[in-house]
Amino acid sequence: MSPPSVSGAASSDSSTDVNDASSGRVSHRKRKVKQPFSEADLSTQSHMPSWVRHCLGLLHRVSRFRGYNRSKTDVSAASWFLQPVNRQLVPDYYQIIKQPMDFSTIKKKLETLQYEDVSGFDDDMNLIRRNCAQYNPQGSQALGDCAEVFQFYSTEMAKVADKLNKPSVSSTPRSPKRPKMDPGSRP
Repeated sequence: MSPPSVSGAASSDSSTDVNDASSGRVSHRKRKVKQPFSEADLSTQSHMPSWVRHCLGLLHRVSRFRGYNRSKTDVSAASWFLQPVNRQLVPDYYQIIKQPMDFSTIKKKLETLQYEDVSGFDDDMNLIRRNCAQYNPQGSQALGDCAEVFQFYSTEMAKVADKLNKPSVSSTPRSPKRPKMDPGSRP
C-alpha cells in the first residue's frame, strides 16, 4: 500500500505526491509548482522602493487589459500602447507628437529608477493618453480603446494610491485588552 494522499485517505495507485527515486515512484501533479525567483530577480526587486513595485504591477495589469465586452480572440485595447510607434508604418507620427511615450518605455524607466516618485510615472501614463488624443481623429478605434484603457488605469491607480498612502504601522495606539472575567466570580 502506498503512503496516504493529501486528503488523508490511502491510495493504491501510483499518483502520489512522493518523488522518491529509490522507490521508483514519480509525482503526477496536475498543477505546476511555482519556481522561486532567481537570484537576479530577487536582487533587482529588493532594491526597488515599494511604490516602484506597485507601479510595475499596475503597468502590468494595464498592459494586459483586454477591454470591456471583448472576447479572448479580439485584439487587446492596450495593444496600441505596448511598444513605440513604428516610424516606417506611421511616418508622420513623430512630426506631430514631439514627446512619444509607450508602456515599454515606462517599464524601463521604472526598472532603472528614473522616476523620483509616483507622480512622474503618472505623468508619463497621461502623456500616452494626450498623445493618442492629439494624433488620432475622433471616433477612431485607437481613441476608443485609449478611453477604455485609461478609464481602467484611473480606477487601478486610485487603488495603488490608497495602498501607498496607508501607513504600514498604525499611528494610533491600540487600546489595551480588557482582562477576561471568570464566569464563576460575579460580584
